[in-house]
Amino acid sequence: VQLANATPSLTKAKNDMLLAKSALKMALGISPDRDLSIRGGLEYTPYDITLEEAHITAAEKRSELHRLAYEIKTFKSYVDVAKKEMLPQLSLHGSYSYANDGLSTDGEAEWDYSWNLGLSLDYKLFDGWEKSSRVEQNRKDLSAATIKREETASMVKLEVETAFAWLGEARELIRSQEKNIENAERAFAIAETGQLNGVISQLELMDAQLALTEARSNYKQAVYDWLIARVQLEKAMGIVMDESSPPLVGGE
Repeated sequence: VQLANATPSLTKAKNDMLLAKSALKMALGISPDRDLSIRGGLEYTPYDITLEEAHITAAEKRSELHRLAYEIKTFKSYVDVAKKEMLPQLSLHGSYSYANDGLSTDGEAEWDYSWNLGLSLDYKLFDGWEKSSRVEQNRKDLSAATIKREETASMVKLEVETAFAWLGEARELIRSQEKNIENAERAFAIAETGQLNGVISQLELMDAQLALTEARSNYKQAVYDWLIARVQLEKAMGIVMDESSPPLVGGE
């Protein structure tokens, strides 16, 4: 009965492996017919970071926050330019020349220097509210960009806090599964001793071995959840996986 119950799980695991390889090939853009050699494994490596540090990193690394900051800066410049266009324009102009204004056929004409200097003030009394409308429109664009950045910052903050919570939950699950493995290993060692002394049957020994295998499998699942939570946190912070950590999966 146990064998019959375990067979579907084995079949599902094999199918999941094939689907995972196909999805990986598609993500990498390689031929579906190409063989993959998976190396490495599900290994737990501590990742110490505080929630405050995660928020600071996200504020520094998330590209959309930088893009919106540049948009705000640009719209502020537009507002300033539009305001300046409403001001009177004072112009200073001048010239300095050396010329001959006379025409003479009986001798050399007389040349002389001349200069002029002028000051002009240009101000439109009425332009159909064109400039004031431009200022108001730029202010609205600036306000919209500011609101959008605040909303995006709140969304990023929520993503970081959610991923950080998942990471903490996965860390606690790993610790509990480590204890389960210790207990299962101790129980299996006791069962082996009992079986050698004839006080425990072979079936009971196999049950203890199965419990140990399941504990190790649950631990690997916890490590998998930890790695996914870590990647989600790094994605929320806008960074790539720490280069100092070993690769999780490699292929050739």
